[in-house]
Amino acid sequence: MKASVVVITYDRSQIIGRCLDSLERQTVKPNRIIVIDSSENDETEKIVRDRNIVYKHVRKRLYQPQARNLALEMVGDPIVAFLDDDCICTPEWMENIIQGYTGGRIVGVFGPIIEQTKDLHLLEEAKNYTSSKPILRKSMYGGNMSFITQKLKEINGFDEFYGAYDGLMEDEDPLIALVMQGYRFRYMPKALVYHLKFMSGGARSKNQADPFYKYNPDYYRWIGLCRKHIIAKYFSKHLIPGQLLWIIYNLQTHLPDVLTLPFVRKDQILIEYLKGLFHTIFGTYRQ
Repeated sequence: MKASVVVITYDRSQIIGRCLDSLERQTVKPNRIIVIDSSENDETEKIVRDRNIVYKHVRKRLYQPQARNLALEMVGDPIVAFLDDDCICTPEWMENIIQGYTGGRIVGVFGPIIEQTKDLHLLEEAKNYTSSKPILRKSMYGGNMSFITQKLKEINGFDEFYGAYDGLMEDEDPLIALVMQGYRFRYMPKALVYHLKFMSGGARSKNQADPFYKYNPDYYRWIGLCRKHIIAKYFSKHLIPGQLLWIIYNLQTHLPDVLTLPFVRKDQILIEYLKGLFHTIFGTYRQ
């Protein structure tokens, strides 16, 4: 099976070359590499100019959902893989992605993402990931995932609603749609990519030096808005239970902060977080 690889980039000329180098060194070559660039400058274009890729410079800010849908229109191969522009593939990545599409109702194949510093020092060990053997899953990692192209097109690709919120949840939306149709995804442990954490630029460049702030002060409120959308879209018959489960999950995950910091420190970020969570149920918090 032939595969196209899509890389969405924004103001990442300092790293996009390393990403593309890794794709060009694959043991099984992608049939097509598509780069969608929405940078306001021409620095990325200089990097990709002499490469054998399909390059489109939009010259206006596109977030992941819009850019991925634009690329999807250009894909004619049976498989489409999406790779983040700050990721570097191991040489067997493409080979293992393609091998994953064998048997069963498999519409997606993905692999682990190992966090590294820009100096290629490991921040996490591969053993901490899902499994050392291929297994079936109902979810994928957004920075290293692939689909049967036709199946992704049948569900209209990526929901562009999430673009207004830095693409939050946009990876999860098509996965839910496909799982609800009875499909599954296969995890391939050797379809490995390295993520160069904390590189500058990219879709979420605001406050990127501070991981707690999740790149933007509105992050937590956006979580509530996007979860509200995804629950209403797919689980409208179970709206209240789904919303309550979402709030319980988040309160459990961040309980110490939720119970103390907004009131002790009057931390505005966490106050926005609480508002976002309760918007999920009551729909009362607006931009």
